[in-house]
Amino acid sequence: MTKSTWMRLGVCMLAAVAMIAMLEGCAKKEKAAETTTTENTETTPPAANTAAAGPYTAALANGTTSLMLNTDMSASLSLQPVAGAPAQVENGTWANGATANDVAVTFSKSPVDTTMSLTLNFTATGDTLALTNGDAVGMAGLKLVKQH
Repeated sequence: MTKSTWMRLGVCMLAAVAMIAMLEGCAKKEKAAETTTTENTETTPPAANTAAAGPYTAALANGTTSLMLNTDMSASLSLQPVAGAPAQVENGTWANGATANDVAVTFSKSPVDTTMSLTLNFTATGDTLALTNGDAVGMAGLKLVKQH
């Protein structure tokens, strides 16, 4: 090999070593940032408003829909197309929305390595939850009444 080829090879090796050193430095900074973030997020979240918790039902022309909002912020939606038929049950979580009367219920499934989520947005008026995004989720006009 000629002197210029050795020189180019040496410069390339130095550049590669410098890049590796830079990447290791970035990884250390990133790890430190992750540690800081983890420490900052381990605070106790504020208590959730669970006033909307409870069982809700709606009798529809095509069956019965039931929604259970639990005080631990879990939720269960049951769709029973006809009396006596097995119900389809979806489990998820719920949270209070942007305003005091809003409730968002989210269900997630993971078919074939892809997580799909569906969020049902309700507005509460007294003991009634009215679905506000019913057109988008195929349940237009759904109103669930709280059972006491």
